[in-house]
Amino acid sequence: MAISLAKKGFTVNAVDHAMAMVECTEKLILQKNMNGTVFASVEDAHKFTFEDSTFDLVVAIGVIHWLHNVKQALNEISRVLKPQGYVILSVDTRWFSQIDFPVIARGIINSKLQQLGLLTQPPNKNAGPILYSTKQFNQYLIKTKLELVKGKTLGFLPFNFFSKQLLSERNSLKISLKLQRYSDAGYPILRSRGAIYLILLKNRK
Repeated sequence: MAISLAKKGFTVNAVDHAMAMVECTEKLILQKNMNGTVFASVEDAHKFTFEDSTFDLVVAIGVIHWLHNVKQALNEISRVLKPQGYVILSVDTRWFSQIDFPVIARGIINSKLQQLGLLTQPPNKNAGPILYSTKQFNQYLIKTKLELVKGKTLGFLPFNFFSKQLLSERNSLKISLKLQRYSDAGYPILRSRGAIYLILLKNRK
């Protein structure tokens, strides 16, 4: 993603909490001759080292559900964004149709603990992601300076039960595409039940 954005004319700061991911990005930067356009560094989304109002755009895909304090991270994103800057992020929802009970259960438990203020430390590596409903995540946004511009849910795959595939890939894809069409059309329940909540935000400060 960092390389693709750079090819479109952006100067990109690609950050990750894991050194291994940063090292992979640095190798790719060299391979693609993107020195001076893409910069990779280790950062913590809960406390960036960047100055206030640094960026025009923040992209966080596949990040939010791994954070132990999403409110703090959202406020940090707002801080490093310029006034009227934009954010594109994804949120894994608790309603996704993968009926893999252990994964769902861990996510819901972590989410409830966070709501109650009892999850103040990062979950251990076996705790699983923290999942949100679209309504719950929108409530978090109300307490930040980030304004929701547009959001939609995507994806109704896979259909598993305790890691066992229930349907063939072909049938799963057919059902998933049909459910997505209903979701895009705004059908009740389905419109907010996709696996991923993809949203565009604007900084109000």
